[in-house]
Amino acid sequence: MTRLFAAVGTIGLAVGVVMGGSAPTPPTPPTNPAELVAQLGSDDFAQRESAVAALEKAGAAAIPALRDALKSPEPEVRQRAAAVLTKLQRAADSAGKLAPKKIALDYKGVPLGTAVNDLRTRTGLNVALDPNRIADPLRKVTCVTGELPLWEALERFCAAAGLKEDVRAELDVPKVQPPGGRRAYTPPPQVPAADAVPVVLVDGTGQRLPGDRRTAVRVVALPASFPGHRVTLGTGATTLCFEVAPAPGLNWVDVSGVKITRLTDDAGRAGGAGTAKPMEGG
Repeated sequence: MTRLFAAVGTIGLAVGVVMGGSAPTPPTPPTNPAELVAQLGSDDFAQRESAVAALEKAGAAAIPALRDALKSPEPEVRQRAAAVLTKLQRAADSAGKLAPKKIALDYKGVPLGTAVNDLRTRTGLNVALDPNRIADPLRKVTCVTGELPLWEALERFCAAAGLKEDVRAELDVPKVQPPGGRRAYTPPPQVPAADAVPVVLVDGTGQRLPGDRRTAVRVVALPASFPGHRVTLGTGATTLCFEVAPAPGLNWVDVSGVKITRLTDDAGRAGGAGTAKPMEGG
């Protein structure tokens, strides 16, 4: 990131004089889910919208009150409650599926190959060593941790074992031979399931890539040397490639977008947060 933008605002002080007594104190907005549900039927549009926002913010705690609201005699209450309930239930379901498996590592002088096999069994991750890029698969590894999400555990193990992930620009997808000659239709190769793609480890010191490893889905920006990164000349647009890796067992379909919540350049300067954008590569 080469440019940082800062918005500078001017703060003004306004002093008012109230004649004849103090101004009335505005009523405290409700926070209880049942009270917020009742406000969904308010005659004031702003209050209805405020109640919807507060219920969404309340999260799973508001679900029982919203279910009760589906029985309300007021159509406005039922309609708004149903919309919020669907959103909160979807979020709760996603949170449950994204909850990561946690493991504690306890390797003390264990041969590398043995430790990797145990890590694969305990995490379920398709971890593999590249035999051509591992100098000594029998070398001893020591890595002891508390409970960690599985993707964090993998990274901690790699750091202790002197390993890094082999990041490849393209997957090795088998070529499909056309039946009956060259002019016959050749179906496209079947893309493998996400958890069928191995996490290949090789000797080396990997860098801590920016991203999120706290859930069952790891999202990280690929190294600066990754060939998919590019700058479109004349537009100022930069394409960054991310790796989105689900844990085994998730019914993964596709990646629709990524949201960048913080930008930091090599000098440690922070830029503005972005919004959700479609994935363009990686």
